[in-house]
Amino acid sequence: MFGHNSDSKPESDGRASWGGSSEERPTTSKGFTRPTVLPTFLSTSFRKPLAPGGRVTAAVVAAAALASIYTICCLPAGPTSRPSTVLGDSPFAHLVLDRPPLPQITRLAFNMVSAKWGFLWAARATAFVVSSPLHKTADAVYARNSLDAAKALQAWYDTSTGLWLSTGWWNSANCLTVLGDWALLDKANAVALGVASVMANTYNNAQKTSVTTQKRLAANGLVMAKYEFHRRAQKPGELDTRGFSGFINDFYDDEGWWALALIRSWDVTGQQGYLDMAEHIFEDMKNGTDQKCGGGIWWSKERAYKNAIANELYLSVAASLANRVPGNKDYYLGVAKAEWAWFKGSGMINANNLINDGLRINDDGSCVNNGQQTWSYNQGVVLGGLVELARAMGDGSYLSEATAIAAAALSALSDPTTSIIHETDHCEPNCGADGSQFKGIFVRNLHYLQAAAPQNAFRSAINKNADSIWANNRNELNQLGIDWAGPASAGGGPNATTHSSAMDVIVAALAAAE
Repeated sequence: MFGHNSDSKPESDGRASWGGSSEERPTTSKGFTRPTVLPTFLSTSFRKPLAPGGRVTAAVVAAAALASIYTICCLPAGPTSRPSTVLGDSPFAHLVLDRPPLPQITRLAFNMVSAKWGFLWAARATAFVVSSPLHKTADAVYARNSLDAAKALQAWYDTSTGLWLSTGWWNSANCLTVLGDWALLDKANAVALGVASVMANTYNNAQKTSVTTQKRLAANGLVMAKYEFHRRAQKPGELDTRGFSGFINDFYDDEGWWALALIRSWDVTGQQGYLDMAEHIFEDMKNGTDQKCGGGIWWSKERAYKNAIANELYLSVAASLANRVPGNKDYYLGVAKAEWAWFKGSGMINANNLINDGLRINDDGSCVNNGQQTWSYNQGVVLGGLVELARAMGDGSYLSEATAIAAAALSALSDPTTSIIHETDHCEPNCGADGSQFKGIFVRNLHYLQAAAPQNAFRSAINKNADSIWANNRNELNQLGIDWAGPASAGGGPNATTHSSAMDVIVAALAAAE
């Protein structure tokens, strides 16, 4: 069984470590690179304003040229610095938090600009000079709200376990993911808040925390999960049990959430250990596939249920790795293509273009749509998976399929009067520990789709929900509740689950405003 022992903690002596021959990254006994904690002195961000009226002055142009030369020639290479983290093979690779800031010159930002032309995609990395990454009014509002939400989320963070209090195991992976998404949009504040250090701490400590997991399916298909966390130290710095070593447990959907969180951690930091671990998790997920129902992955290692969310996560992880592991792209892309072809033909997508919870296996071995709830997150994760698959394939038809699902989901989930998104069965405010996070996962992946294939309707939905959350669903501590129409106290909240879910919407609005 793969797993990091206690001696695999990252270097944390405050030294800068950029990779390269002068200072090699520490590796584990398995050869995996260990993520390192971001030094706190890297919080400085250098910016120069544009001329009045937004004109670019000659001095700024010259500074941009110097920045380009610095970026191309001077950023160190090494085991944790892939070229793709500079120029954007990954859709989220426009910054790396543990790279040194540009030395007293105009800040250079890299974005992926994708143009859809028929069924072809052309992507190019463009460098541009800005007075601030948040130079528009809408940006500034959503940036401030996102920062306040990130600070509030971290009030629940337990450094000893690397997890967030008041929420479950897989939910903590989603807390990490939304922090990563925010960090990619607001580098300076993410550095100041220590997001890279949180990622490293979670990587090291979460898999060491002993967790007892119990899950069952309710009659309506809602997963009822119970996690008990145990951390009994035998002596300072030592644990008596390993917990979910390597982020592996008995549920393939849990593993998928952690794989995506670690992929996003790699997007943010460029630390190779995160991507290595995501690949390791993927291999365990792959072991959960067989030809029952014609293919797909089981929900758990009991192999009793093939459901939508586990298969959507499997698709998303495979396609994400195809875009980030160039040496093994064909392998991951082959899995992702086969998984989507199976999923699309499995019957889980109903006549209304909504995705039901899973498949019913009949006595004769045939498999059909079980007709259970079209949970919001089942309409979400597939969007992110198809965005990654479209990018890996250079094929915009996957985006057309994602857009159709997203449009159907928004129609089904949104209040026709207010446009506020509610869970499909209107369980709010009592959606259980897991269901409380579903809506945010949908909007997070809608945000990814909006970035790849913009739609005015998607942006409007994101903004209306973000505005309602901040105006009506926030308490005095900037904590966010389950009902996006408010109040924040509904259902006894807020907690880390409801908050991170709502924060996904605030971050999506920031992304859509840029």
